[in-house]
Amino acid sequence: MYFIVLTSNKLAKYFFSCFLFVTCIALPKFHLSMTIYVGNISYTLGEDEIRNIFQVMGSVDSIKLIRDKRTGKSKGYCFIEMPDKKEAMEAINALDGKEVAGRNLRVIKAHSTKKVKEEVEQ
Repeated sequence: MYFIVLTSNKLAKYFFSCFLFVTCIALPKFHLSMTIYVGNISYTLGEDEIRNIFQVMGSVDSIKLIRDKRTGKSKGYCFIEMPDKKEAMEAINALDGKEVAGRNLRVIKAHSTKKVKEEVEQ
């Protein structure tokens, strides 16, 4: 995302008049998506079933169902990335504690590992 900065100082006037130069400042792109932790998932559910549950609340970018390395079976939790924070918060509020396949889901905002490490060190 770029914004045009217009200034009235002599240097800017010089650039505008001589070179038709417009000063642009590149602003950092804000990451508007949110990662959600979903726990207590039934071991029989796959990524497609979980995607169907969360797509009712909004669009889903990705789902990472955590599996056992040796057996390949689900460990009962996953991480879901939703591109819109508002939709993600609505999903958290609506689906936390909801019974799916005989188990009550635990749905919360996921914490980054960096934040967790900083809290542990303090």
